Amino acid sequence: MARNKVKGGNAGYIRHALAGLDVFLRAFLDVHVLEFAGLEDLAALLALDEFSVLIAAYDLHAEVLAGSLRARTLLSRG
Repeated sequence: MARNKVKGGNAGYIRHALAGLDVFLRAFLDVHVLEFAGLEDLAALLALDEFSVLIAAYDLHAEVLAGSLRARTLLSRG
Protein backbone atom coordinates (compact mmCIF):
# COMPACT_ATOMS: atom_id res chain seq x y z
CA MET A 1 0.00 0.00 0.00
CA ALA A 2 2.78 2.43 0.84
CA ARG A 3 4.38 1.94 -2.58
CA ASN A 4 1.51 3.66 -4.40
CA LYS A 5 1.79 6.95 -2.50
CA VAL A 6 3.38 9.87 -4.31
CA LYS A 7 5.38 12.33 -2.24
CA GLY A 8 4.16 15.89 -2.22
CA GLY A 9 0.44 15.12 -2.60
CA ASN A 10 0.39 15.40 -6.41
CA ALA A 11 -1.09 11.95 -6.99
CA GLY A 12 -4.52 13.29 -7.93
CA TYR A 13 -3.11 15.87 -10.33
CA ILE A 14 -0.84 13.34 -12.03
CA ARG A 15 -3.64 10.79 -12.35
CA HIS A 16 -5.94 13.45 -13.84
CA ALA A 17 -3.28 14.59 -16.33
CA LEU A 18 -2.60 11.03 -17.46
CA ALA A 19 -6.32 10.35 -17.89
CA GLY A 20 -6.62 13.41 -20.14
CA LEU A 21 -3.62 12.30 -22.18
CA ASP A 22 -5.09 8.82 -22.52
CA VAL A 23 -8.36 10.19 -23.90
CA PHE A 24 -6.48 12.39 -26.38
CA LEU A 25 -4.24 9.55 -27.59
CA ARG A 26 -7.16 7.17 -28.04
CA ALA A 27 -9.08 9.69 -30.14
CA PHE A 28 -5.96 10.60 -32.15
CA LEU A 29 -5.03 6.99 -32.88
CA ASP A 30 -8.59 5.89 -33.66
CA VAL A 31 -8.82 8.49 -36.42
CA HIS A 32 -5.37 7.78 -37.83
CA VAL A 33 -5.79 3.99 -37.93
CA LEU A 34 -8.67 4.48 -40.36
CA GLU A 35 -6.59 6.89 -42.45
CA PHE A 36 -3.61 4.53 -42.59
CA ALA A 37 -5.84 1.64 -43.59
CA GLY A 38 -7.42 3.76 -46.33
CA LEU A 39 -10.89 3.30 -44.88
CA GLU A 40 -13.43 5.98 -44.17
CA ASP A 41 -16.03 3.75 -42.56
CA LEU A 42 -15.67 2.09 -39.16
CA ALA A 43 -18.03 -0.72 -40.21
CA ALA A 44 -15.72 -1.59 -43.12
CA LEU A 45 -12.72 -1.75 -40.79
CA LEU A 46 -14.57 -4.01 -38.36
CA ALA A 47 -15.73 -6.31 -41.17
CA LEU A 48 -12.20 -6.65 -42.58
CA ASP A 49 -10.89 -7.35 -39.08
CA GLU A 50 -13.55 -10.03 -38.55
CA PHE A 51 -12.53 -11.83 -41.75
CA SER A 52 -8.78 -11.25 -41.13
CA VAL A 53 -8.39 -9.46 -44.46
CA LEU A 54 -6.61 -6.34 -43.24
CA ILE A 55 -2.88 -6.54 -44.06
CA ALA A 56 -0.08 -4.07 -43.52
CA ALA A 57 0.69 -2.26 -46.76
CA TYR A 58 4.20 -1.19 -45.81
CA ASP A 59 5.31 -4.84 -45.71
CA LEU A 60 3.39 -5.97 -48.77
CA HIS A 61 6.13 -5.42 -51.35
CA ALA A 62 8.73 -7.26 -49.27
CA GLU A 63 6.43 -10.28 -48.99
CA VAL A 64 5.77 -10.31 -52.73
CA LEU A 65 9.50 -10.19 -53.44
CA ALA A 66 10.23 -12.93 -50.89
CA GLY A 67 7.45 -15.13 -52.30
CA SER A 68 8.75 -14.61 -55.83
CA LEU A 69 12.31 -15.54 -54.86
CA ARG A 70 11.09 -18.62 -53.00
CA ALA A 71 9.03 -19.75 -56.00
CA ARG A 72 12.04 -19.36 -58.31
CA THR A 73 14.20 -21.37 -55.91
CA LEU A 74 11.65 -24.17 -55.69
CA LEU A 75 11.21 -24.26 -59.48
CA SER A 76 14.95 -24.38 -60.13
CA ARG A 77 15.36 -27.39 -57.83
CA GLY A 78 12.66 -29.44 -59.50
